[in-house]
Amino acid sequence: MSRELNAVLAELIGSARAIVDREVRVMEDAVMRLERAERSAALNRWPEGERWRELANDDFVRLKRSVDYLYEGEIARDAAGRQVVRLTR
Repeated sequence: MSRELNAVLAELIGSARAIVDREVRVMEDAVMRLERAERSAALNRWPEGERWRELANDDFVRLKRSVDYLYEGEIARDAAGRQVVRLTR
């Protein structure tokens, strides 16, 4: 893959990750503003660092997982010559 394409993909993935991370922070802040009973339920339902899931829809959760996976991987070719993302971290 060309260096230019790698640079463009890195910029795109970096931007997507920044947007997703910002939305996660907004959702975390929203959880903390909930009423006490709702907040306790939200805080206890998900592991530390994933409280935002209380307010996220399935599409956003899939988007975050995809962006995280792309951010932590590299684009390579499989045995059939197709482009795939391979986890590197």
